[in-house]
Amino acid sequence: MAGAAVQNDWLGTGLSGRPAFTPKTTRQTEDFFVEALKEWYDKQGMEKMVLMGHSLGGYLAALYAQRHPEDVKHLILVSPAAMAAKPEDYEMPAIFQSRWSWQGQLFRTFKYLFASGVTPQMLIRSMGPWGQDLVGGYVRRRFREGVGIETAEMTSLASYFYHISAAKPCGEHALRHIFHPFAWGKSPLEGRLADLKVPISFIYGESDWMDPSSAVKVCKSIEQTQGPAKNNADRAVTIIPQAGHFVFLDQPELFNAELLEICKESVVGLGLKIYERHKALEPKA
Repeated sequence: MAGAAVQNDWLGTGLSGRPAFTPKTTRQTEDFFVEALKEWYDKQGMEKMVLMGHSLGGYLAALYAQRHPEDVKHLILVSPAAMAAKPEDYEMPAIFQSRWSWQGQLFRTFKYLFASGVTPQMLIRSMGPWGQDLVGGYVRRRFREGVGIETAEMTSLASYFYHISAAKPCGEHALRHIFHPFAWGKSPLEGRLADLKVPISFIYGESDWMDPSSAVKVCKSIEQTQGPAKNNADRAVTIIPQAGHFVFLDQPELFNAELLEICKESVVGLGLKIYERHKALEPKA
């Protein structure tokens, strides 16, 4: 398969299949996703791919590229999650530490439920028909940044979010194995990518709740172990203005332009290769 653009949901998420989720540790959780993608990739008969992942998908895509560099031509991480560990000097806001404030009570309840495997999707399912209204309200409030989303698109997006949230639980159970509360990584990427063997690029939104400083640290760690970047896009960290965590929805034109720029060097000669293959298949005169 050459020159094809494929959008793929991780196993147990989105519109992908939802088998029983059995992992009990961080490593088992990573294996559940990464090796499923490897199995899919091998069955497609694909050439090296430009692999892009967003948020938790970025974390998993990075692990895939690290384990299977022979499959990846360039790795693009969009607002990747679980990049950093909880800082040693981090102090939780005092309001959350108070035993008597409602915020403190709420935080302790959230922490207990998170560790117990309770997910936001469970809440949505438990609300029955009112779950769709809850998701619709969230989507309308959330996706106002940047160029905004048209009404018809908003309705479709809200429906999509609701149905993948209300579907059979699977991949959502990975969260407690990969994150601590407040999305600190249990096995953060900052300390794991120094030996990455493929070019890597990062894209963040200007008001992203993921911190791009972690990406800068990763790029520096790779440079220290492997020397200069492989091309202009390698180890680039791009910030898209007037965009948040869903940067590709907030600023689709700016995001796509950056994506094309990153991929430019990776796909040089691809058009010629496809043309030559078509010529080889033409009937001989």
